[in-house]
Amino acid sequence: KSLSSEISPSSSREEMKVTDEEYKDFSNQQSEIKQNVNEGSGKTYEEHQKLQQKLKEESAKRTKMEEERKALFEKLTMLEEQVIKGGKIVDMATKQEAELRKVQQHLVAREETEK
Repeated sequence: KSLSSEISPSSSREEMKVTDEEYKDFSNQQSEIKQNVNEGSGKTYEEHQKLQQKLKEESAKRTKMEEERKALFEKLTMLEEQVIKGGKIVDMATKQEAELRKVQQHLVAREETEK
């Protein structure tokens, strides 16, 4: 018969027929169990805290990487726009240069006809 089955709230140590030695053993076992539970809880809590900290760090890294990715994407978009604008400017400059050559050739031809 187990000790816990003999224990009731109204039982005294004499009624339970527990010797001092058995009582001390039982108390020691309870203390050890509580200590083990507390130590286990502490380890679990510490492990939980470490995992939480690691999760926060990983989340911060991920957030930073996402911000860097967005900044790089914006910079790339800006550079693409500048390249497109630059290409348009080059096209315009080429057209203007061609028009200037035509005008210059026209003026040269006119001067020769006036001579």
